[in-house]
Amino acid sequence: MVGAAQGNRRAVGGDVTGGMAGYAEGFHADIKRAHRSLVCTLLLLSLIAQADAFTAFGPCGISTLRPSATRPGMLRTSMKPLQSSRPVARNLISSAMLRMGAVEKVDATRLVEEMKTHSGLMVVDFFTPDCAPCRLIAPQLDKVAEEYASKIKFVKIDAEESSENKALTTKLQAFALPTLFFVKDGEVVERAEGAMLAPKIKSLCEHVFFDGPTPQGWKPPATEIRQFVG
Repeated sequence: MVGAAQGNRRAVGGDVTGGMAGYAEGFHADIKRAHRSLVCTLLLLSLIAQADAFTAFGPCGISTLRPSATRPGMLRTSMKPLQSSRPVARNLISSAMLRMGAVEKVDATRLVEEMKTHSGLMVVDFFTPDCAPCRLIAPQLDKVAEEYASKIKFVKIDAEESSENKALTTKLQAFALPTLFFVKDGEVVERAEGAMLAPKIKSLCEHVFFDGPTPQGWKPPATEIRQFVG
């Protein structure tokens, strides 16, 4: 600390008051210089970090600038878009839900064909992989599907997986996911919205398909859609 050292020499020479004042003045000057140096260092690090982020990801994830491997100092541009991790995560979650149990995953085309040809009872689950209530109801639905395997067909459809799936979701107004459609001989006879446990799903199946008692606290959704296809 240059200023403090000069003030200290004054104090040693005998001028104690003046030396101490000079020491304090020099000390404050050193502090200011250190502060400016620290600010400059932090600013430089910030600029380096921003440049590194631009180099790694490119503007809006469209193009990236990376040092050339063959000619140091040169830049090359890659126009290959960076892939978002969201579709990857979505596919992983969807695969996990598909492997979970007895409920078969279908698309809109397959579902409509099933509805035209299947005579009997069916429960259709409209879901999306990134929907938390959908993930909660999935294992519960599997339990009921295993118990009613000989009586009711259970399928599920990703409401956002394709344009056809989205169109069918809109047609049925299945906007509060998950939505369960209870179908008899190709016609929707009831629907239920939101996550629920296996006992409630089972009681709904008994009530809708087998004239069982009305589940406690059960209130059918206001939306009334009876025709599934056609």
